Amino acid sequence: MTADKLLASPAGPTLEIAATCTGGAIEVTVTGKPENALYKSHLQVLLLENPVSYSGRNTLRFHPMVVRASAEERPGSRGFSIAVGQPVFHKVSFCLDEITQDNLNYYEESKQDLVKRLSAFIASGAFDKKGSGKDG
Repeated sequence: MTADKLLASPAGPTLEIAATCTGGAIEVTVTGKPENALYKSHLQVLLLENPVSYSGRNTLRFHPMVVRASAEERPGSRGFSIAVGQPVFHKVSFCLDEITQDNLNYYEESKQDLVKRLSAFIASGAFDKKGSGKDG
């Protein structure tokens, strides 16, 4: 399909989104009736943090949006299935304490992996002075 045909086609489905934060949880409700949804459409509900400043593996320091969680219909799926012409109603909850704990667990695993890799690197003699051209 050419760009002109895409621009001339009707806009995608219109959905209403409401979110509230109460007691350490963010509740998101998505409703609507996607009359012109494409066949096999999916709705993805993401919890974003904006902006975030940290040094990641990509060496960038400022990140305008970081995905902290994703809601799924079932584990491993890509969001929620949307049937053409059928009403949409999805209510999801993001528990901030769980998300924080998942992040801390990830950081601990990354730290352990880094220590393991550096230990092997040091044990290989990578930091020995011999061969470096410098005398102790």
